[in-house]
Amino acid sequence: MGERVEPALSARAQAAFQACAQGRLPPNLAAMHLLIEGADLSAFEIEIARTQEPESAERLKQARAFAAGSAAVLVPRLSALLNHNPGLDPADAVARWAAAFDAAVAAHPEASVALYTLGDPRLLDAASREIAAALGDWGLLGPDRRVLDLGCGIGRMLPTLAGSCALAVGVDVSAGMLAEARRRCAGACNLLLVRSSGRDLAMFPDGGFNLVLAVDSFPYLHLSGIAEPMFAEAARLLAPGGSLAILNYSYRDDFEADRRDLDRLSETHGLEVVRRGTRDFVLWDGASFVLRRPGR
Repeated sequence: MGERVEPALSARAQAAFQACAQGRLPPNLAAMHLLIEGADLSAFEIEIARTQEPESAERLKQARAFAAGSAAVLVPRLSALLNHNPGLDPADAVARWAAAFDAAVAAHPEASVALYTLGDPRLLDAASREIAAALGDWGLLGPDRRVLDLGCGIGRMLPTLAGSCALAVGVDVSAGMLAEARRRCAGACNLLLVRSSGRDLAMFPDGGFNLVLAVDSFPYLHLSGIAEPMFAEAARLLAPGGSLAILNYSYRDDFEADRRDLDRLSETHGLEVVRRGTRDFVLWDGASFVLRRPGR
């Protein structure tokens, strides 16, 4: 009988297992990264068996549970559709992302906007409520506020935003995403959905919003080479005292570069830095950048 051959793991997979075991990466996020890296359930079993600490083993077991079932097929499929290294010219990138998100939402609405929820509507709802609670704690919502959700996707944030402000507007480049958002947001009287070119926000007036929110949408603008002009557009829309909340600026794995870019952009466009890349969420490792327009 031959020796058991352990599955080969990439450096990223090994790092994800370690971060999950140490409590630095939530189990659902670890499962997502590991499935993208091709780890199967046997790899989880091996890591669980070699872990000495009961708490670490329990976190890995939770990750294994998330990785089992439909997620094992769904995550690699959606990851391929939303390839973060498209290698396209910026002139073609917006159309590429619009088509990619049309395909992704057709494949699975919840996973298309937050792959780390692994297609579980309950997990997406919990993650969205966690974000909304943070916005409330930071004083960014209120009955007199006008809010723009930039890259709103399927409208995961919009019902909660509409219930906490005077007007919520969702904008996205994907027709498929907006169709799903309209279905989910039907009946809200203070909510609008608008399809954009993906290159500017020219349909909105200067100073028209008290909050511009971008949940995991700036990384795709960054990949498209248009993050900086879209930052300028978002800043233009802020009323005095208004805030720009960017939850994740890029996917380039260079956190300090993100901080430097947003420091520079904030100074250029006259915004104050309120949160400089804080990690505020349990279910997601997104970095929170909040910038404010001085004024009342």
